[in-house]
This record gives sequence, C-alpha cells and structure tokens, in this order.
Amino acid sequence: MKSLRVIFLISLMICAIAGVARTAADFFVSMPQEHAVVFSQTQRMDMLDYFRYGSDEGTENLYGDKSRIAAETPSLLTVDVTENSTMQVAMFASKNDTVLAVISTVDIQARDAQIEFYDRNWKPLRRNPVNKPLFCDWITKDGEAHIADITMALEFIPVTINYDPEASTLTFHNNMENLVSAYDAQRLSQWLLSDIVYDVKGTKFSRRK
Repeated sequence: MKSLRVIFLISLMICAIAGVARTAADFFVSMPQEHAVVFSQTQRMDMLDYFRYGSDEGTENLYGDKSRIAAETPSLLTVDVTENSTMQVAMFASKNDTVLAVISTVDIQARDAQIEFYDRNWKPLRRNPVNKPLFCDWITKDGEAHIADITMALEFIPVTINYDPEASTLTFHNNMENLVSAYDAQRLSQWLLSDIVYDVKGTKFSRRK
C-alpha cells in the first residue's frame, strides 16, 4: 500500500500545481490536523486504501476506535468514525471556486449533526452559504400559536444533514421522532417543518420554498 500512498500524494501535488479539479477524498487527505482531530494523514490514507481494495478492515484512529470509509463519490466522502458518529466531507465546485463542508453526525440520544464550511485551502469561510436552522426556523405559521406546547415537549430539535450530489440538494431533516414519544411526534408534526431543503448550484445555495 505504500506505493499507492506515494502515487496518491504525488497526484495531489500535481493537481494543486496544475489547478486540476480535485475530489472530496483528495481534500479529506489534505485536511489540516486541526480539522481532522481524530485521524492522522496516514490513517486517512489507510482508510482510503482499504475501501478502494474492497476491504471492510477498520483503521485505528487516534482515540483507539476503529474507523472506516463507508462511501465515496467525487464530491462526497462518508467516514464511519465510531459506531455512533460519522463524518462527511462534501465538495461544492463552480467554475472559479470550491467550497468544502464537513458534516459531523453523532447518534447518542438522537441523531444530530453540525455543518462547517471552508474554502479550498481549509480556511473557515467568513460567511457561511447556509447555516444549520435554528429552533424558530422549524416552526410553521400554524405552529406559532402553539409555541408553548412545542417548547414544553422539545428542548431542542435534533437535525440530520444530507447532501445529495445527484439531486444537487442539501437537506436539513427534523429528527425529533427519535427524541419524543410517537404521540408527541405526531402532534408536533402539525406545527413543525419536517425538512428544510436547499438547491445547490455550484457554490450557490438557494432555499426551496
């Protein structure tokens, strides 16, 4: 596998110099250690090697857990960090720009995710193209009359985030059904949005009405 790693690193250098389009996997490998706290660069390359060879072998991360690549497309890489957490590296590219996103999901009490945006050099964007919806963003017009009922049943709204490269959508999903009873989930669904969807065109995001 060492020879594959050398070839991979050389290809990264050539792409960077020539300005050739890169993939989410390339950016995953080049991610600064401050953003990839759980994995060293060698561990990231090991995971890619195993995945591309069709192996289910996990790679021990810096915390001693086993991590593995779950899926790879040119613009989206999914990593099973632990049994209860995942990381996705998404790449949004236009003719003149590239925006990266890291989607981190933890499944403890209920699946909940965070999203952070960076430029092609892994510098945080000064202004995010989209932000994770706030509690108030999920409340419908009908729900405004029932805010007391909603906040009594829910302390927060757990949200899963899904980027679909084929559909060119970024979807924030209300995951409250895993946090409250079936009765409350049905009652609250009258007053809360189930999804907030953004259409993605290059590096531009527009909220779907």
